[in-house]
Amino acid sequence: MGSKSQTRSHATPAAIADISHKNLEACIGMQKGMLDALGEFNHDWSERAAAEVQLVSNLANNLAAARSVPEAAAAYQEWMSRRMEMLAEDGRRLLSGRTRDG
Repeated sequence: MGSKSQTRSHATPAAIADISHKNLEACIGMQKGMLDALGEFNHDWSERAAAEVQLVSNLANNLAAARSVPEAAAAYQEWMSRRMEMLAEDGRRLLSGRTRDG
């Protein structure tokens, strides 16, 4: 059996450099993938936040324009219906593993 020093003597500086280079490329590739995923998540989150702001703004406008209890109830019903659609859409995207439509 060979000692550890004999095993290490087979690793030439060129081989060590090659292994290090491959490991560095793999690490950079993983980091790029992570940054791409985070960028996509950020984009989706920003779009979703803007859609929710618009939905609430529409609700506020509809409530301000309502002249009766049935009109106000209809505004809430419209808001809740759209809100439930958005939640269902989120659930479908989560279960399918997608973040963006398409």
